[in-house]
Amino acid sequence: MAAQYPATEETLTYATALIIEPDESLRHLMARVLAPVGFDVIAPATGAAALEGLASPAAVVVYDPDMLFQGQDLEPEVHRLSQSGLPTIVVTGDQPLTRRTLAVEPVAYLGKPFDIDELVNAVGAASLTFSPRPGPDGAGWIEPVRI
Repeated sequence: MAAQYPATEETLTYATALIIEPDESLRHLMARVLAPVGFDVIAPATGAAALEGLASPAAVVVYDPDMLFQGQDLEPEVHRLSQSGLPTIVVTGDQPLTRRTLAVEPVAYLGKPFDIDELVNAVGAASLTFSPRPGPDGAGWIEPVRI
């Protein structure tokens, strides 16, 4: 099951951010930081829930490729979505960046440890370049908007 962190009523909802992070405390911290500044946040606690989250419309994915998520390798699906235009931000402790990290082709990298303001700025910038548009089956999806 994914934890849901809706944007607070006092803020404008910018977009939905999907956080795929195996470290529970970091996952919840990122969600608690993004929700008050206007993002609806989905923070799955399991690999299976993360795969379900990847199937739902989100404006940006924050992804840690360093480890398997409860035995689930999410990299192929994250890579596929990144290739289709879904902005992905990689958060990683790997320095220098590994082949696995580079395979996702993210719009931004945040090296762990990172500053929370860096996270907010990266997610905000990534979400502003995309807007929802219905897919071929009528479901909402995110397509690039060139500015």
